[in-house]
Amino acid sequence: MLPTVFETKNGEDPVAWINRYKLLVKLNKWSESEAIDLIQLFLGKKEELWYESIKEKIQTLTELEEKFKDKYATKEFEYLTWNKLQTIKQSNYEEFEDFVVELESLLRKFGVKEDKVKLQILIQALDSKSRNKVL
Repeated sequence: MLPTVFETKNGEDPVAWINRYKLLVKLNKWSESEAIDLIQLFLGKKEELWYESIKEKIQTLTELEEKFKDKYATKEFEYLTWNKLQTIKQSNYEEFEDFVVELESLLRKFGVKEDKVKLQILIQALDSKSRNKVL
Protein backbone atom coordinates (compact mmCIF):
# COMPACT_ATOMS: atom_id res chain seq x y z
CA MET A 1 0.00 0.00 0.00
CA LEU A 2 1.51 3.30 -1.12
CA PRO A 3 0.31 6.86 -0.68
CA THR A 4 -0.31 8.99 -3.71
CA VAL A 5 2.47 11.30 -4.80
CA PHE A 6 2.00 14.63 -3.04
CA GLU A 7 1.93 17.59 -5.42
CA THR A 8 0.51 20.94 -4.39
CA LYS A 9 -0.84 21.52 -7.89
CA ASN A 10 -3.30 18.64 -7.35
CA GLY A 11 -4.94 20.42 -4.42
CA GLU A 12 -4.56 17.47 -2.08
CA ASP A 13 -5.00 18.13 1.62
CA PRO A 14 -1.44 18.18 3.03
CA VAL A 15 -2.53 17.25 6.57
CA ALA A 16 -4.47 14.22 5.36
CA TRP A 17 -1.57 13.23 3.09
CA ILE A 18 1.11 13.37 5.81
CA ASN A 19 -1.19 11.43 8.15
CA ARG A 20 -1.56 8.68 5.51
CA TYR A 21 2.21 8.69 5.04
CA LYS A 22 2.71 8.18 8.79
CA LEU A 23 0.30 5.22 8.65
CA LEU A 24 2.36 3.78 5.81
CA VAL A 25 5.50 4.18 7.92
CA LYS A 26 3.81 2.32 10.76
CA LEU A 27 2.40 -0.39 8.49
CA ASN A 28 5.82 -1.05 6.93
CA LYS A 29 7.60 -0.78 10.29
CA TRP A 30 10.10 1.69 8.90
CA SER A 31 12.56 3.24 11.28
CA GLU A 32 12.42 6.98 11.76
CA SER A 33 15.46 7.52 9.54
CA GLU A 34 13.94 5.32 6.83
CA ALA A 35 10.69 7.28 6.99
CA ILE A 36 12.56 10.56 6.65
CA ASP A 37 14.59 9.28 3.69
CA LEU A 38 11.77 7.46 1.89
CA ILE A 39 9.30 10.34 1.87
CA GLN A 40 11.10 11.78 -1.14
CA LEU A 41 9.81 8.85 -3.21
CA PHE A 42 6.28 10.14 -2.66
CA LEU A 43 6.84 13.81 -3.46
CA GLY A 44 6.35 15.65 -6.74
CA LYS A 45 9.30 17.42 -8.37
CA LYS A 46 8.72 20.80 -6.75
CA GLU A 47 8.03 19.23 -3.38
CA GLU A 48 11.14 17.07 -3.66
CA LEU A 49 13.23 20.21 -4.18
CA TRP A 50 11.79 21.58 -0.95
CA TYR A 51 12.62 18.30 0.81
CA GLU A 52 16.21 18.41 -0.46
CA SER A 53 16.57 21.89 1.02
CA ILE A 54 15.49 20.83 4.53
CA LYS A 55 16.45 17.15 4.89
CA GLU A 56 19.78 17.85 6.61
CA LYS A 57 17.91 19.76 9.35
CA ILE A 58 15.46 16.93 10.08
CA GLN A 59 16.20 14.50 12.90
CA THR A 60 12.77 13.04 13.66
CA LEU A 61 9.58 12.16 11.83
CA THR A 62 7.77 14.68 14.04
CA GLU A 63 10.10 17.44 12.83
CA LEU A 64 9.47 16.39 9.25
CA GLU A 65 5.72 16.45 9.82
CA GLU A 66 5.90 19.93 11.37
CA LYS A 67 8.01 21.33 8.53
CA PHE A 68 5.74 19.69 5.95
CA LYS A 69 2.64 21.22 7.53
CA ASP A 70 4.33 24.61 7.89
CA LYS A 71 5.18 24.55 4.20
CA TYR A 72 2.00 23.11 2.69
CA ALA A 73 -0.88 23.49 5.16
CA THR A 74 -0.98 27.23 4.59
CA LYS A 75 -3.69 29.87 4.88
CA GLU A 76 -3.78 29.91 1.06
CA PHE A 77 -4.61 26.19 0.98
CA GLU A 78 -7.24 26.74 3.67
CA TYR A 79 -8.75 29.59 1.65
CA LEU A 80 -8.85 27.49 -1.53
CA THR A 81 -10.53 24.64 0.34
CA TRP A 82 -13.05 27.01 1.94
CA ASN A 83 -13.78 28.45 -1.48
CA LYS A 84 -14.34 24.93 -2.78
CA LEU A 85 -16.86 24.31 0.01
CA GLN A 86 -18.70 27.51 -0.88
CA THR A 87 -18.82 26.72 -4.60
CA ILE A 88 -19.30 22.93 -4.65
CA LYS A 89 -22.15 21.87 -6.94
CA GLN A 90 -23.74 18.47 -7.43
CA SER A 91 -23.81 19.08 -11.18
CA ASN A 92 -19.99 18.92 -11.27
CA TYR A 93 -20.05 15.23 -10.28
CA GLU A 94 -21.15 12.30 -12.42
CA GLU A 95 -22.14 10.24 -9.40
CA PHE A 96 -24.17 11.59 -6.48
CA GLU A 97 -22.08 9.50 -4.09
CA ASP A 98 -18.88 11.23 -5.27
CA PHE A 99 -20.52 14.59 -4.60
CA VAL A 100 -21.57 13.52 -1.08
CA VAL A 101 -18.10 12.16 -0.25
CA GLU A 102 -16.44 15.40 -1.34
CA LEU A 103 -18.99 17.55 0.51
CA GLU A 104 -18.59 15.51 3.72
CA SER A 105 -14.81 15.76 3.44
CA LEU A 106 -14.95 19.54 3.09
CA LEU A 107 -17.39 19.89 5.98
CA ARG A 108 -15.11 17.76 8.17
CA LYS A 109 -12.04 19.83 7.27
CA PHE A 110 -13.73 22.95 8.58
CA GLY A 111 -15.34 21.34 11.58
CA VAL A 112 -18.91 22.04 10.46
CA LYS A 113 -20.97 19.95 12.87
CA GLU A 114 -24.27 21.76 13.20
CA ASP A 115 -26.94 19.92 11.18
CA LYS A 116 -28.74 23.13 10.24
CA VAL A 117 -25.57 24.58 8.68
CA LYS A 118 -24.81 21.30 6.90
CA LEU A 119 -28.33 21.24 5.47
CA GLN A 120 -28.04 24.84 4.22
CA ILE A 121 -24.75 24.08 2.47
CA LEU A 122 -26.19 20.87 0.99
CA ILE A 123 -29.30 22.62 -0.35
CA GLN A 124 -27.18 25.34 -1.91
CA ALA A 125 -25.00 22.73 -3.63
CA LEU A 126 -27.78 20.51 -4.99
CA ASP A 127 -29.13 20.75 -8.53
CA SER A 128 -32.71 22.01 -8.78
CA LYS A 129 -34.28 18.55 -9.17
CA SER A 130 -32.58 17.20 -6.03
CA ARG A 131 -33.19 20.45 -4.14
CA ASN A 132 -36.94 20.17 -4.79
CA LYS A 133 -36.94 16.64 -3.37
CA VAL A 134 -35.24 17.85 -0.18
CA LEU A 135 -37.47 20.87 0.27
